[in-house]
Amino acid sequence: MHSEELLIHDCENVQKPRRISVAFNDNGLGTVCKPHPFTVSPGGSTASANNAARVHGILGKSVAPWSWVQLQFNLHNNGLDLQKYKSIRFYAKGDGGTYTVNLVRKAVSDYSYHHRRFEAGPAWSLIELPLSSFKQTWGKRLPSEFNDVQRIQFSPTAHEESFDLWIDHVVLSTEAIQQKHYDYSDSNWFPYTGIDVNKRRNTALDMSKHLDAPAGKHGWLSCKGEDFVFENGKKIRFWGVNIVASANFPTHEEADKIAECLAQMGVNMTRHHHMDAPWTNKNIFGNNGQTRAFDAEAMDRFDYLIAALQKRGIYQYFDFLVNRKAYEKDDIQNINGLGNGWKIEGIFDPTLIKLQEEFIIKFLKHKNPYTNKTYAEDTACCLMEIINEDSLFYIQKSGGFAIEDDYYKNVLNQQFAKWLQERYISQEQITKAWAPKQPNKQGLLKDEQLANASINSIITFGHSPQNNWSKQRNLDTYAFYYDRTMYYYKRLSKAIRDTGCKAPIAGSNHWTDQPIDLYANAQLDFIDRHSYWAHPQGGWSLDKITHKPEAMVKDRGLGLIYALARRRVLGKPYIITEWQAAAPNDYRVDAQLIMGAMGSFQNWSAIQFAFSHSNENVSVSEVKSLGIFDVINDPNMMAVWHPVSLMMHRQDVSPAISHSGTDISKAKCFDPTYKINIHRKAALNDSIGIRFSDDMAVFADSYSKQREHIVNSTGQLQVDQLHGQFMVNTSQTQAFCGFHYKKMIQLDNAWLKLDNPYACVIISSLDDKAIEHSKHLLITCLGRSINSGMIRDASLNRLKVVGKAPVLIESISGSIKILQQQAATNVQAWCLNHSGQRQQAAKITAKDQDFILQLQSTDRCSFYEIIIK
Repeated sequence: MHSEELLIHDCENVQKPRRISVAFNDNGLGTVCKPHPFTVSPGGSTASANNAARVHGILGKSVAPWSWVQLQFNLHNNGLDLQKYKSIRFYAKGDGGTYTVNLVRKAVSDYSYHHRRFEAGPAWSLIELPLSSFKQTWGKRLPSEFNDVQRIQFSPTAHEESFDLWIDHVVLSTEAIQQKHYDYSDSNWFPYTGIDVNKRRNTALDMSKHLDAPAGKHGWLSCKGEDFVFENGKKIRFWGVNIVASANFPTHEEADKIAECLAQMGVNMTRHHHMDAPWTNKNIFGNNGQTRAFDAEAMDRFDYLIAALQKRGIYQYFDFLVNRKAYEKDDIQNINGLGNGWKIEGIFDPTLIKLQEEFIIKFLKHKNPYTNKTYAEDTACCLMEIINEDSLFYIQKSGGFAIEDDYYKNVLNQQFAKWLQERYISQEQITKAWAPKQPNKQGLLKDEQLANASINSIITFGHSPQNNWSKQRNLDTYAFYYDRTMYYYKRLSKAIRDTGCKAPIAGSNHWTDQPIDLYANAQLDFIDRHSYWAHPQGGWSLDKITHKPEAMVKDRGLGLIYALARRRVLGKPYIITEWQAAAPNDYRVDAQLIMGAMGSFQNWSAIQFAFSHSNENVSVSEVKSLGIFDVINDPNMMAVWHPVSLMMHRQDVSPAISHSGTDISKAKCFDPTYKINIHRKAALNDSIGIRFSDDMAVFADSYSKQREHIVNSTGQLQVDQLHGQFMVNTSQTQAFCGFHYKKMIQLDNAWLKLDNPYACVIISSLDDKAIEHSKHLLITCLGRSINSGMIRDASLNRLKVVGKAPVLIESISGSIKILQQQAATNVQAWCLNHSGQRQQAAKITAKDQDFILQLQSTDRCSFYEIIIK
């Protein structure tokens, strides 16, 4: 049976362009679209070489009434029946961005069209997609019956960004394209064999000498401007990991191995997280149906781990409420109305606040027998946080951030009534103040009474600030949430201070970027936020989740960098206590280099999530399969720690010399409809954040929206948006990560020619001299890492086969030319294993001042050590 095809357009017949058009919003949101009116552009694909349909410009802001650009291949106003066709193919090229192809149907009334995403790289490529893979992701869902398709539509996805898309030779076919499962070739992969921390000591991979041991010797930490500073004036930037759940309670033997491993990686802070979790065994309470007394064995293990970490120069960060469960023995009146973690109720319920105070005092006054100090007086325990990922401003209608129990609703309503009484005196004044000035809005309802505290205090602002309430009711509720939040923060801060603890305190670290939440947290000592790239959806095991199969380096704002920059409050130290590019995303290794380099430039501290989740998973010598988060089981994420922490501790990347961003007045903070507006690429060029100020004329976003190749203001970091490339050029660290399309990558003192389409290569001086003069170099070469037997689904965002241990590591092949200013009479190079042990000699050739290291798949290594004599 032969396939039947329908040529939609080949863009060649310039006399009949009627089937192609462009449409875009023209409502003052910044959208620019060219050419308009539409005409085809010269230069097509191999299928039809003369012309193509090109659309380029800027996609405006993602706010109502919304921005959109559409390159449209028009079929018929009443819709064509395409049910006999099974696939679509077209040629595309562009700026490397992500675009969508939509099937515009007559039956769809809410713009929720069936669509697929694709990338438009710098060269023409053939895109082939089965029509069965086109899905709706929001709105009213309709059966995938394409019997009324009016247009095939191509659109950019990145708002406030330039775009450039070429489309050519669009064809529908009756051929059923089978998108193949992605089965990794294992010819150039080698198995991970674990780490021996005893053998790694004093090798090229041992970064422990850059830690200032023991932790705590410089006195109490304080916050001065945007810096963390010790009593003796020494500044510090933290670069650490989370130790999660029962991983906080290893045996003494494993604790020493963990501490040694982390020190060798260059970790200088551990955040101790989920110690109260009921789902983990052990937890700090002993899993025995109560949360008011500590388990003796768990505390002994924890105390020893803390001492082992501090001995090696690793500081501690404690968060006091994460995943605590309510039990009858805890004397809580309504345990069934609470979820684990006591969100949102833990912020306002008096009983829960008292229990939190009790926990904080008991924990901080506990004396660690291995340090002979209480945690309150231990200067190495240097940062404290009141509650994890919680915010009254993020109340939801259902789920973990909802108040669904009547008892707790009444508690908050009583507090709201008291708050309103102090401001309005009477029911009549509230009625008048809340009277809506817009149609379809509501003020005080008839059955809501101040006298009996029946005025509803619960409004969801987190996702949809546009609701049916009047403006003043929204403003008052928002202000009430702020007052409740500040009462909670101040009371818990006092509990910490009353123990004698002088460590800086943060409120919470929610991922929200609502200005009011940031403003509330800015009243404490420092700002903490969370953000993830490729965070899994649908569960916590690799066989169930979907994820975003995209490289952070290809995102216009470098993914986490933009997300975190717009949550930073200028004038306060900024720490990110949870960030991660999660497995099984193939392109996760670039995140470590980008976060390290950009974090240095932005003057952030950052804590990766997570080193390990379980005390059964803390052996660094045992080889296990990949999980979603745990770095300990991901050899490439472990490997990249060494050169990046070296770069961090040596401060190879200079901080930005100036700030830009946006000023937010107090009035805007207390307006639930106000959104932070910072350009997506701004943080790539300068130090970015928000500032709370009424002086709106002083501070502005300095970024030029047109650039695709960005060199930051210090000249040390470069981003090539077109090709998806990130480069570091400092005197002692030079690095590349991303996609290279087989072109030479030129760093200041290193030229890279790589065979792998995606790679991360870092050249590090180990003798603290500039690379051009260094006689001892570490070269780290990383790509992808997978479980043995892992197979991706055709969609690439799901695993068909999870695979098993050992983890396989992709070999990086090609060559690296090192440019030096000294004649090398003898250059030696070795392949290193993950314990830093020299294996076989690597192939290297020297000529005059330069030498070339050949990267061979047969090397089966991630590290090369070079000695120059």
